[in-house]
Amino acid sequence: MVTAKLQPIGPALQRRVRRAMRKGILFAAILGAIVCARVLDRRDRRAATEQARMCALAIQAGAENPSATIRRMRNQFDGLLGVAMIDSANRHRVMVPEDTTARKAFADSLSAVRDGPVATAIGDRGDRQAAWGVVVTFDRRDAGSTDKIVILLKRSSDWHGWVTASIIFALLALVVVWLAARSVGRWFAQRVGEPLRRLASPWDPAADLDQWVAQIAGREWRETTMIADNLRGIALDALESRSCVERAVSESVREFGEREKGFNRALRRAQDAATIDPLTGLRNRRFLDAEFAGLIQAKRARGENLAIVMVDIDNFKHLNDTKGHAAGDELLRFIGQLLRSATRREDVAVRYGGDEFVLLMSGLSAAQAAPLVERIGKLFGQYAATRCGDKPVTLSAGVTSIKEQPDADAEALLRRADGALYAAKRNGKNAIATA
Repeated sequence: MVTAKLQPIGPALQRRVRRAMRKGILFAAILGAIVCARVLDRRDRRAATEQARMCALAIQAGAENPSATIRRMRNQFDGLLGVAMIDSANRHRVMVPEDTTARKAFADSLSAVRDGPVATAIGDRGDRQAAWGVVVTFDRRDAGSTDKIVILLKRSSDWHGWVTASIIFALLALVVVWLAARSVGRWFAQRVGEPLRRLASPWDPAADLDQWVAQIAGREWRETTMIADNLRGIALDALESRSCVERAVSESVREFGEREKGFNRALRRAQDAATIDPLTGLRNRRFLDAEFAGLIQAKRARGENLAIVMVDIDNFKHLNDTKGHAAGDELLRFIGQLLRSATRREDVAVRYGGDEFVLLMSGLSAAQAAPLVERIGKLFGQYAATRCGDKPVTLSAGVTSIKEQPDADAEALLRRADGALYAAKRNGKNAIATA
């Protein structure tokens, strides 16, 4: 039962408590034996002293014939070993026993008897009997002197009583230690083990912190309350720190998102600036080199067509030579505006270089793209007629498509469109040719 009560305090402490119980029981048994021996010895000493006084009174009463009185007492009392009379001159006369050897042993033991009415323990005598020696003093009125009577009494060997008392003491010690261990175990389990068990229970952050602390804290053990209060402070600090961290992370994520958006916008602007021709506002050669191959692959994967148109301005060099580069730049800006307004959102207009342009017209074949290019050429011709000199400035174009060239890559398609463009120029300019 003690073990069951000690279970909450752990196996190591249980072993220590059991060892302490065994030591306590052994110590109690030894202490009980010593105490029992002392108690029995004191009891025997008192009894011997009382018997010696009674013997002395009887001898004093029969002073006219003490030897007969002593013999009569020995017959009545088996514990009387010997009696000696000591006069004022310190001469002693052994009256009992009468045997010569016994008298000599008795006379030798007289020196071990102290003066006084308290029994003195005398070791083994010649007859191997342990004795109590008692000195009783009385006054002799007839002689006017003081005599002493030394009485030796047999010491009782009450070993069975001693053993019985030792066993009783050991049993009492066992009961006391068991009750003490049980009480300590119960106290420890209720006031220490239970608060520590509650302290070890996990705390759900979603639960009320004060309620959790109240379950741990108890008036039985003040240290548990102090630990619970400290844990409450630590938990509050942890919650506050976590809240601060969450706010910091949220703000950092939001700020990073805003910066990422701004960076993406700046990156797109930089990419657009890097791939847009500043004079015409159209895409430049760099864009075409980077995106054209991927566009062709995507169109072919979806089964769509793509028309590639190579456009060149006729007599542009003559315009620069006669009107100057400012007039040429103005004409290039106009054709940039014209191509942006005449093409759809999914189409791409590229300034390929100098006065050459490339149109990528999504979903159209060469035959479908040719009329659109022809209309662009007419609009350009009408504008150029009002700005140019004696020599007309027009547009020539070469057209092809990816379905008409199923095995051609981006470079091959541009060469096919460029070949058609030169064919149109050879046919007199201001013309459109298909590959």
